[in-house]
Amino acid sequence: MVLEKGRHPRHACCVQGRRRGAERPDRQPHRLRVSRRLAGPRAGPVEEPQDPGVVRIVGRCGPARHPRAGQRVPARILGRTLEWVARPRRPAARHRRQAQCRGQRHHGERARGHPPQGNGSVPVPRFPRQFCRSHPRADATHRGHRPNVGPHVRVIRSIHMKAGFIGLGRMGFALATHLRRNDVNVAVFDLHPDPVEKLAALGARAGTSVRDVAEQADVVFTMLPGPRQSRDVVLGADGVLAHMRPGALFVELSTIDIDTVDDIARAANEKGIRFADAPVGRLATNADRGESLFMVGASDADFEAVRSILLRMGTTVQHCGNPGAGTRMKLINNLMVLCYCQLNSEALVLASSLGMDVKKTFDVLTGTTASNGQLKEKWPIKVLKGDLTPGFDIALGFKDLTLACQAAQSSGVSLPVGNLVRSMFQLARNAGYDGNDTSSMTEFWANANGIAAPRC
Repeated sequence: MVLEKGRHPRHACCVQGRRRGAERPDRQPHRLRVSRRLAGPRAGPVEEPQDPGVVRIVGRCGPARHPRAGQRVPARILGRTLEWVARPRRPAARHRRQAQCRGQRHHGERARGHPPQGNGSVPVPRFPRQFCRSHPRADATHRGHRPNVGPHVRVIRSIHMKAGFIGLGRMGFALATHLRRNDVNVAVFDLHPDPVEKLAALGARAGTSVRDVAEQADVVFTMLPGPRQSRDVVLGADGVLAHMRPGALFVELSTIDIDTVDDIARAANEKGIRFADAPVGRLATNADRGESLFMVGASDADFEAVRSILLRMGTTVQHCGNPGAGTRMKLINNLMVLCYCQLNSEALVLASSLGMDVKKTFDVLTGTTASNGQLKEKWPIKVLKGDLTPGFDIALGFKDLTLACQAAQSSGVSLPVGNLVRSMFQLARNAGYDGNDTSSMTEFWANANGIAAPRC
């Protein structure tokens, strides 16, 4: 991976409009972008790290080496435009002499209406304005044009595929937002207009229907509440697969049952549409920061295409197997996650009933092998702070436990703990906890035992 440079202050395409003789400031912002494509011999070799969520910046970036060259950085910045500041350096004597020779050869610049910059001794070469990164035609290379802008200016190709995103709930909105922020041309649709309007303000196209989004997209994502909604939106007579063109890519991000995902994979294959299921791991707050993990079920031929665009929404992409494997992995993962919810709740309620300090109990539990991601990352910012707003709704947690228990039953496997935790979630729902975060199981369990909800 290399960090490619988009602009350089010595090129006139970036300084047009400056008054004659105006001095350049001591520090000039440079726009850069992390790119997979190497442009020119200076870029150096590609280094592929072991961790797919990390890239290494290598090689030179224009006339000056990037300050973070050689460092490992999150892969989620792939394709993003960054800014850094470089000090202007006085060119070597040999380069000054060459510039003076060029100035003598092009002494007619002033007569053609191009006054020299700076002190007037060395005319700055002029390039068409459309090659400036800020100009709408800066990505002209996708039409086969290679602008002659010198070795220090690289026109970086952006993603030109058209994406569609259907389902803008708590997680879907965060993921679609990162697609847009990473310059992906995306059309969005949801039954509720508010998230659509917010994404339209970021530059997304507001779709009018499932058909409107699916017909024009090269890749379509759906993030829906459950199996019933997925069947209606994807497999319906006016659904996604009915309007996508053959060869396009459909990615199911929803957590659904294995029968539904297998039916979708079969229907997509019959229509010549590539399919992958990629349920999302980690918390909603991770999705807000663009740090999601994706469990992907896709063919080997399709995985790289899926991975490249998923990294625009998250940091980690795990290939779990063929289509359908991602959903199966998500059910296994959520079984453990949701069982931890009940276990964490029982431990903290017991600590309160024994008169223990909740904060000290939390520090001990998260400092030993009793720790788990839910307790360590989620509980301090949710239920222990009194915040029960849903990052992961109890109703959706109950749905995921039901799907896992059904999958186990169809496979002839017993899940005694999973079925028990599912019953606890059902009791919480009956007590009116629908619409609250899964961490509110701690408050429910404390109230059920007549103990004040633990806080710290």
